[in-house]
Amino acid sequence: MTHSAGSPARRTAPGQPAAPGQRASSGQPAAPGQPAAPGQPAAPGQPAAPGERASSGQPGGAGDSVGPAPRPRRRAPAGRTRARQLPYWITVTGVVVAVALMWQRALSIRGGTLAVAGIVLAAALARLTLPERRAGMLVSRGRLVDVAVLTALGTGLLVAGLVLPPQT
Repeated sequence: MTHSAGSPARRTAPGQPAAPGQRASSGQPAAPGQPAAPGQPAAPGQPAAPGERASSGQPGGAGDSVGPAPRPRRRAPAGRTRARQLPYWITVTGVVVAVALMWQRALSIRGGTLAVAGIVLAAALARLTLPERRAGMLVSRGRLVDVAVLTALGTGLLVAGLVLPPQT
């Protein structure tokens, strides 16, 4: 193997960077700040050889594929995105208000627990009836799993709220 200037290429020990002005030996990334030789892997964060893509350093990682880059996804208009999240934000706001009222003692523990149970059960109903594109962040798994989890949580809170003795 000869170096571009006609002198023999010096092999480096594994883990050692190539000397300044030289490219790394076969299979090793180039020294910091030096572009990789054509056909050689570039170290993560280092420039690739002209006309080649940089490697992520991981087999099958980003930049290792050949072909055109994927097209960016089209974003929905901001108003539509906000409207999709409305069921989630109504649920979160209701729970926060109920907990804040319990904390300030304007609402008893029993009343607050029943309020949170009703809000969670309403979220389960919204997840059941709304299509996935309209349910926003209430979608986490499949529809039936989401509804079952929210219903179990709401029912548990409802039972706990009914079992709690009223405060005097």
